[in-house]
Amino acid sequence: MIQKALTLIHRVCSVLCGLCLLSISVILFLAVFFRYVLTSPIVWAEEITGFLLVWMVLLSAPVGYRGREHVSIDFLPQKMPPTLQPILRLVHALVILTVAAITVAYGIPHTVKSMNQIFPILEWIRYGYLYVALPIGYFLVGLYCVEDILQAVQTLIGKRA
Repeated sequence: MIQKALTLIHRVCSVLCGLCLLSISVILFLAVFFRYVLTSPIVWAEEITGFLLVWMVLLSAPVGYRGREHVSIDFLPQKMPPTLQPILRLVHALVILTVAAITVAYGIPHTVKSMNQIFPILEWIRYGYLYVALPIGYFLVGLYCVEDILQAVQTLIGKRA
């Protein structure tokens, strides 16, 4: 059940990242077209694409972590004996979980403080809506770290039994 929920979250994040990328592409194409062909620039294009880019990057972090697509040094686990690989995986997940927890802990107060600030051109969007992507993205990374930790522990227990 938990595995299904994590898979659903992974798929939702993947779709949202794709939608953000598509939106950025369309908005930037329209911005260039309006500026250079119609000589009437879209003033909000830069702000909204920056907003979407931040969300795309921070939602792609958990997607990349779960899919093991982040940049990593993979020669060490390959050179280790198979019995030690789950231990390295466990240590790796614990380090990332610690970083994710610290990021969420510091990101939430920063988000709350920035809820009163508004974007200069898009006055209906508050900076807090941008900054909340940080704790959300890293909370999801933390969830996938816990999943990794549990899998590594199960592997270690299974090998000892």
